[in-house]
Amino acid sequence: MRRAVCVLAVLLACAACTRSGGEADAALHADLPAEGVGYTAEFSERAETEPSDGYAAIDLDLTGLNPTMLYAEVSHMNSAPAEYDGKVVRFRGTFAAIPARDGVQLVCRAVDAAGCCYEPIEFLPRDAEAWADESAYPAEGEEITVTGRFEAYAINEYMTYARICGAEIER
Repeated sequence: MRRAVCVLAVLLACAACTRSGGEADAALHADLPAEGVGYTAEFSERAETEPSDGYAAIDLDLTGLNPTMLYAEVSHMNSAPAEYDGKVVRFRGTFAAIPARDGVQLVCRAVDAAGCCYEPIEFLPRDAEAWADESAYPAEGEEITVTGRFEAYAINEYMTYARICGAEIER
């Protein structure tokens, strides 16, 4: 009986992340190959990448990963932030400004290949004054590339969160 309930729960979870096709799907996945999504780049924690303006070297460059791998890696970064603490990371995702108690939380979201799920990481811009005015924000869902130092921070003894500090944003 337990096995049947577990199988049913997994099937329902998978069904929640799928949706019917249509023009929206075609537009969202226009850049994906017709034969399906594949692993597009070698993953390396020490990627040989051209440095961003303010960072001498990038420890973890996720810009070459396909949507599935990017989603998985960002999900791991959020679930085990201590493993990435202090590393300079770079990845491409979609922008969102989320209302928070003390203002607005700026995030870059890694969207999965199906386009139904995303994994966000908060970022704190290097040039905070330029980002103080909400009219300077990218449009909701606009693709951005974030480069900055990954920070794991604890809000209490049980909860550790992740964010990218001193972030440089490319549109």
